Amino acid sequence: YITILRQCVKQQLGPAGRLQYSVRSTITPAAASIVTPPKNTIIPVIKNAFIAPGLPDKKSNPTVESNLLPHYTFDTYVEGEFNRLAYQGGRTVAKKPGNTSFNPLLIFGGAGLGKTHLATAIGWEVKKHFPEKNVIYVSAERFGHQFSDSVKTGTTLDFIQYYQRVSDVLIIDDVQFFMGKKATQDVFFQIFNHLHQLKKQLIFTADKSPAEMGSLEDRLLSRFKMGLCAPITLPDSLSRSSIIQKKLQLENETLPAPIIEFLAKQTNANIRELEGILISIVAQASLAFQPLTIDLAKQITGSIIPLADTAINNIKNTTNALQKIVLSTTVDKQAMLHSEATTDAIKKGVCEALGVEEDVVFTNSRKKEVVIARHIILYLCKTLTSKSLNQIGNEFGRDHSTVSSAYRTVSKMITNDDRIQAIVNELREKLVTN
Repeated sequence: YITILRQCVKQQLGPAGRLQYSVRSTITPAAASIVTPPKNTIIPVIKNAFIAPGLPDKKSNPTVESNLLPHYTFDTYVEGEFNRLAYQGGRTVAKKPGNTSFNPLLIFGGAGLGKTHLATAIGWEVKKHFPEKNVIYVSAERFGHQFSDSVKTGTTLDFIQYYQRVSDVLIIDDVQFFMGKKATQDVFFQIFNHLHQLKKQLIFTADKSPAEMGSLEDRLLSRFKMGLCAPITLPDSLSRSSIIQKKLQLENETLPAPIIEFLAKQTNANIRELEGILISIVAQASLAFQPLTIDLAKQITGSIIPLADTAINNIKNTTNALQKIVLSTTVDKQAMLHSEATTDAIKKGVCEALGVEEDVVFTNSRKKEVVIARHIILYLCKTLTSKSLNQIGNEFGRDHSTVSSAYRTVSKMITNDDRIQAIVNELREKLVTN
């Protein structure tokens, strides 16, 4: 370890740093000694890494630090419609890591939706049932920094070999970080191929779908698509209620039922935002000695995320604009419903109401607000015009199945989400009014 120690001293103290030591033997009298490691010793130095700096012996089965987040387990995870495919896929992988068709498993979705929680929970479950397997969790950003440091120290091969040799399950968080970083992608590709060929389990998370990660090399994107790509979307009101109940249970806290119902139905928060809201409400009530009321919940929630009332008000503020769009046509109401102008009016009205750019709404963007706007436009086109699914799809560069899927999605959202129901009803009313 002498070289490792010297390198650490220099990293921390600079070139002037010196390592002084003595070697004491139980056989011969204590004597000062200078020890020089063998010339062929492989010593990768990976700054800020969770892994041990020395490479394990090829014949050994080393145990490494997994770096899994301690509280992110299946016991603390809530399953719902918004994450069911990812959850069930994760459960399957945990039972047979590397021996299912879900390899790699890519979990993708917006920020704060529980991707890291689920990926880590899979890791803990593998360790529970297969203690002999090495599970390694690392963020893509840290992986990139480790690679950069290995380049500076001339230990890139050792860096690659480490991950190839010790990983039975490799979890890399936020792989979109690799976008635009060609050298990092090349190294990652080598590690990926080696582990996949050995049937080691690969689990990745990303805040974008594969279709949105265009600056990743095609060979990487194609490998992401080899296994299961499982989306996690924004939780619906029923799922938010379950999440709130679980968080309160874990923290040994309680909230009145009306406040839980309010938070579940009148907010459009992701899981991380819900946690922040719950912490703020409980803290405000206990530290400021305020009673837990709906008004207090509205006040605190409104300072963190927009409430459903705010979204509805935004739509009402666009009433004049929507009416101008509709009234600008010279045909009567029935003809307007069957005209191309009505399709344009729907698109423009929805985009203005939801604050989405018209030239973005029918791109491949998977941003939450864009996807919702796109679905609502297709839904309203189907319900407010006599156009066929094919005709609607052709106007927006989509096929009939996309229109049909959007119609089913919004129909379900209207049933489960009061906010979406209010938005759609408001738009429908304004768009068909002369």
